[in-house]
Amino acid sequence: MSAAAILAITAGLMLYYVFTAWRRNLAELREQEDAAVTIYTLVRNVRGAKAVAAELLPTVLQTTNAAGIAARFYVDANTERLYHMPNVADPAQVVRVSDLPVADFAATPTDDGVEVSLTLRGRERTVAKRAFIHLRN
Repeated sequence: MSAAAILAITAGLMLYYVFTAWRRNLAELREQEDAAVTIYTLVRNVRGAKAVAAELLPTVLQTTNAAGIAARFYVDANTERLYHMPNVADPAQVVRVSDLPVADFAATPTDDGVEVSLTLRGRERTVAKRAFIHLRN
């Protein structure tokens, strides 16, 4: 009888710890995915730009495409999320890019593009991504 109880308690503890580790790994995976998708969105939008507005850097990244339409990436102070405004002339069109709060967002102009560093704050850790974006046009 006592051997069965010990076995049941051991099996229960194993299931509990496996489940909590699985949930923690799933949360960390979502944090990594959010950072990867956010930096991918930045790269795709900035790479096709014709110019980068250096006067707004480092906390606001503004680009201009071949048609002369200015787009902007910025961190909202209230929500601490990264937002994308595809057309600066129409401020009603705003898209939230990151689900996690942004701990740090910086853009530095280079000779042929821009260097972007992004740090997102997760539950237990921060996720940092960095990209060197070369302008095509």
